[in-house]
Amino acid sequence: MQRYRITPPVTEKSRILGEFTLEDARGQSISGFGEELEQALLFCSLADKSCFELPVDREQLNIMLQHYKKDLNALYEHIGNISYSSYEDAKEARKLLNKAWKKLRLPVPAWFKN
Repeated sequence: MQRYRITPPVTEKSRILGEFTLEDARGQSISGFGEELEQALLFCSLADKSCFELPVDREQLNIMLQHYKKDLNALYEHIGNISYSSYEDAKEARKLLNKAWKKLRLPVPAWFKN
């Protein structure tokens, strides 16, 4: 496991041939290799995590991300089902779903629906 300390939010500064550099709110650079590590770091930033550990092995990290994305998708669908069963008006149900998801401070659905 690798320990990270960041100050969210984190933004992408550069990416070339699998290597990336991110920058946190304090201006600290975080460099690494692999899309799965970059996704995990950006997600942790979105979740407002400042200290966390991630697997060093790329395959383990990828498996963890895939499981997490699957869980997020299931949660999103569950909240959607509750929202749509609570309102007859689809527009209002969608607003409730979006509001609930935003309040949970989880990644946008496009991140885990790919």
